[in-house]
This record gives sequence, C-alpha cells and structure tokens, in this order.
Amino acid sequence: MVEVFADLVQRFAHVFGSEHPETLRVRKMLGIGHPDHIRALNLLIDIEARDERSRSTGTTPSYITHAGGGEGSGGSDRALKCNITPVGWSSAADTGPAPRPQEGDQQTDGFAILRAVASMPVSTWSYRGEEDVRHLCPMAQDWHAALGLGADDRTIRLVDANGVSAVAVQALYRMVRSLEAEVSDLRARLDGRPAP
Repeated sequence: MVEVFADLVQRFAHVFGSEHPETLRVRKMLGIGHPDHIRALNLLIDIEARDERSRSTGTTPSYITHAGGGEGSGGSDRALKCNITPVGWSSAADTGPAPRPQEGDQQTDGFAILRAVASMPVSTWSYRGEEDVRHLCPMAQDWHAALGLGADDRTIRLVDANGVSAVAVQALYRMVRSLEAEVSDLRARLDGRPAP
C-alpha cells in the first residue's frame, strides 16, 4: 500500500507540481478506500487520459482547463458540476439563529450562512504528530452540523470553506450597504428638520 501512495504522490507532483493542493492532499491520504484517495486517483487517471489524447492529436494538454471546466465547457467549471442552486438572500434584519440543516437539505440563504458562521465555535489547534504547527479553524463536526456541507463530518473541504467565506463577505457587504443607506436617510431627515 505504501508503494501505491508513493507512486500516486510522485505522479501528482509530476503533473501538478510538488506544492499544488492536490499533490499535498494526496500526501495526507488515510488509505486506499478513503474518499479523497479515490477522488484523487480518478482525477489523475482523467488527466493522464487527456494527456494521452493530447499527444495522439498533437495538441497541448491544459490541466488548468481540466480544473476549471472540461472539454467543451468553454473554460467554465459548470460542466463538472450538477444540482447547482444559487445562494438566495432573505431579510438581513432576521438576526435569529441559523436553522440547523436537515439531512439532504441545502443551505442556500446567504444571511443564514453568515449567522451559522458567526455562531460556530472556532479554535486554534495542532494535528497529533505536528504539535509545533498551529491551525485556526472550526472542528469539522461543528462545520457539518452548522452548514450541512461536505460528504462527512470528518473533514472541511477547501471548496466549501472558500464558498462559505465568499458568501459571508457578500452578506456583510449587503448589510453594510443597507446600514449606509439607512444612515444616509436618517441624516437627510435630520437636515430637513427645523431647529428646536
């Protein structure tokens, strides 16, 4: 099994580079049956098949196109995705706790996502065996319970962390714009009021 991982890491380093997130992810795999291992292996097989097709047709392979889309996708990664649900925006004034997601439920309200992030416990911690390296992140179990994102409650995928961060920034931006408009309206009313 160690040989399989060594070979896989070497192949990933050759294709992506030794510091690419996919190469680093393969280095931390837990075992052959681990979902990350299966996903990484399938990705590598697909890329190598593309590379082989490119050699046979005389074209230059584009690994960025693979990561950002696929053949015929026009440079968009939408070709690799399904069940796409845009994030919606309810009233920002609702400051109650975010509803806990039910099994299979998708969290699609931007302000609810922000409230879930705001209420989530965050800690600094170290991996066992790397006690001298500190990290800052919620626990995967808290993340999964609050947002219902990811395949399980053992890992926080980078794609989900990036998406939640983007939505939280958008939610805060919308809230600030709303407050700015309210302050501007209040100032205009004060300026138009007769002096006491």
